[in-house]
Amino acid sequence: PLGPHAAIAERRTAPAGRADEAEQMDKAEWEAYRDRIVTVAKMGAEEYGLTVGIHAHAAGFMDFEPELERLLNEVDDGILKICFDTGHHSYAGFDPVAFMERHMARISYVHFKDIDPAVKSRVIADRIGFYDACGQGIFCTLGNGDVDFPRVRDILLEHGFNGWCTVEQDCDPAGATSPVEDARYNREYLRSIGFEDR
Repeated sequence: PLGPHAAIAERRTAPAGRADEAEQMDKAEWEAYRDRIVTVAKMGAEEYGLTVGIHAHAAGFMDFEPELERLLNEVDDGILKICFDTGHHSYAGFDPVAFMERHMARISYVHFKDIDPAVKSRVIADRIGFYDACGQGIFCTLGNGDVDFPRVRDILLEHGFNGWCTVEQDCDPAGATSPVEDARYNREYLRSIGFEDR
């Protein structure tokens, strides 16, 4: 239960994937939000020597590419990097490959996630909220969605990326698929396009 925060969460869960309909923070909200991120990022980077990354996430207030790019423009790259999620970027209606090509120098960590284009099209058209879309299988096994993972791999190699990449597949735990089988499939898919186990 989110209690008093439920109304805030609902402001973005319903229009997930529809940037033109998503409520934006007003000037005061944005500045307070950004300043809190700066405070935490500075603390992590300067006091503890951590690499701090922002994760744009469907159904949140850091979801759509213009929001992420605005934050990146307003916060020093010495304290804030990106935890880039290919699937959430696609869900938001933007091209994860194009974003990676522009911002690889700032990406410190990657979540490999794929989006089923048929489910995505339907949930956008039918105005289905984020959590229901997850239950309907919007996040699919790697290689069966709209993210170009061979190109993602090439970009990582071209830029000498040496950070972590994590396979992440949000699914309904009570759904028809087996998380273990999905994990095996994802691992084999990544091997098939040239990723090596480490």
